[in-house]
Amino acid sequence: MIRVAFSGSRKRSARQHIQQILSEYDPESTIIVHGGCPEGIDAEVREIADKLGFKQRIFYPKRPESKYYLERNKKIAEFADILYAFPRSKKTGEKALKGIVTRGGTEHTIRQFVKLNKPVILC
Repeated sequence: MIRVAFSGSRKRSARQHIQQILSEYDPESTIIVHGGCPEGIDAEVREIADKLGFKQRIFYPKRPESKYYLERNKKIAEFADILYAFPRSKKTGEKALKGIVTRGGTEHTIRQFVKLNKPVILC
């Protein structure tokens, strides 16, 4: 079973790209992982994954406070095998891949995957 994570800005939309990525995986042997945000990339991933019949593991923060979002991002990185990241911009995503601290939950999630030597695909 492969665990495929998605993280992205609430202000981005990428339905076609998400559809394309998910079409490359088998719903019988793949779990889709995300943070459960009700808007943006997480919402689109949830909707498309549901339509395609994927099992999903959603990591909600315990409370709506920064430290709980950061904990959630670490748990996603520990659980998943690969990350498809849709950061605010290509520039902030590339900085996060290099371990440079920038604002943003997706950028934080990217850094967590990098620390664990897990693959990250910037989208």
